[in-house]
Amino acid sequence: MKRVSSFQGESVSFNPSDIDQQMQQVQSQLQIIDQQVASLQQQKIQYTEYIGEISGTISTLRGLDNPLNSNTTILPLPGNIYLRTKVVDYENALVNVGAGAIVSKPIPEAVKILEERVKSFSDLLTKMNQEIEKMESTKLQLQQMMMAQRNQGIAPDPTKYS
Repeated sequence: MKRVSSFQGESVSFNPSDIDQQMQQVQSQLQIIDQQVASLQQQKIQYTEYIGEISGTISTLRGLDNPLNSNTTILPLPGNIYLRTKVVDYENALVNVGAGAIVSKPIPEAVKILEERVKSFSDLLTKMNQEIEKMESTKLQLQQMMMAQRNQGIAPDPTKYS
């Protein structure tokens, strides 16, 4: 057992092995937070790319509203491949409405559906950013707690647990 002064000036006893165990738990929590933040960051990248794709589709659909503009357009395919194609219907688009169901919708309605998807994903990104901020704040608090205990001489160097 070791005795140190507490923040109120009282003498407190503690077992150094208990502190080691607590520091290992804190270090584990820090690692979990890092993994969760990395996962959210990766999801954010995917959602941002998806929003970009949807925005490009919206621009393409809006460009089709006048058949006098052109009778051909560029059709993007997966793998960064494009086809030049003739537009045969300037009034409707085929929209996947879920569960593999594809329906014909007027272009303004298709644009509205896509704009709603962009809003949903943008809202999700905002929530993800808030969650990341909370995690980073928790991580900072844990790190400060470890440093305070180490500075008081009651906790070992946290790098020994990395």
